[in-house]
Amino acid sequence: SDVCSSDLPRDLRLEGAETVDAGADDVNGDVERVLGVVALRREHPALATGGLRWVHVNQSAVVFVRESAEESILVLASTTDADITLPAAALLGADRAEALFGDAALAAGADGSAGIRATGATFAAWVLPGVDVPEPGDSGDAPS
Repeated sequence: SDVCSSDLPRDLRLEGAETVDAGADDVNGDVERVLGVVALRREHPALATGGLRWVHVNQSAVVFVRESAEESILVLASTTDADITLPAAALLGADRAEALFGDAALAAGADGSAGIRATGATFAAWVLPGVDVPEPGDSGDAPS
């Protein structure tokens, strides 16, 4: 049977843990964030159909790019504070990035590198210029 959020108790308990009251403001804020992420996916087709490229992974954060000819979307998901430096070759167009979602900061370095900073658990996204996409069956090799 399906379970919906209205079936969950408002007072969540784990054995041996303190009681956590899931207040209406917290729930509404979570719903708004989820709806914002869903809207991002609808408004930016690269998030659903673009190529996926991982640019940074560690124990507390992942950064990836979904790329298409029209646009690229840079995404950060972190569980703690983040202070990440991406080398110039990892990300094109950081100097033209526009924030889409979240409170993290993205700064382009003079050498082409990019820095991402966030405080606490964060989900953030930026739109970047699109990339050249090879035609199907094109291996990228020069004709022989």
